[in-house]
Amino acid sequence: MSVPVVICFRCFSEQCEELRSAASQRRREDIVAEHKDQIHMKQERAQQQREEEDYFARMWFADMEAKARREQEAVQRQTAANRETSAVLEQQIAELEAKKRHEKELLEEQAQILVGLAVLFTSSASVHPRYDL
Repeated sequence: MSVPVVICFRCFSEQCEELRSAASQRRREDIVAEHKDQIHMKQERAQQQREEEDYFARMWFADMEAKARREQEAVQRQTAANRETSAVLEQQIAELEAKKRHEKELLEEQAQILVGLAVLFTSSASVHPRYDL
């Protein structure tokens, strides 16, 4: 007997306007609630994505700043090393030039001494003919 009661209730509910209207209203409310939940979830996902993008943008910017800073430090180190190398090379060049000047002066002194000796021996040979050079 329970089967006909269920069938009759179903027939009754389908034919009763108030029950159909209430059921329809409940379905609409469920759909609206579900739609609101979907919108809320979509907004949360969008917010999370924006936060992730902001985070990665900040990380990228920080990485670029660090890279630029490292490159600038490397350039400064290289510039300092180049200056130091240039100073050492200039000092070596100056020392080499001073050594060359000194050697030239020594050679000139030796030449003057030799010329003086030659003059001395020449004049001595004319005064003392017995010394043959």
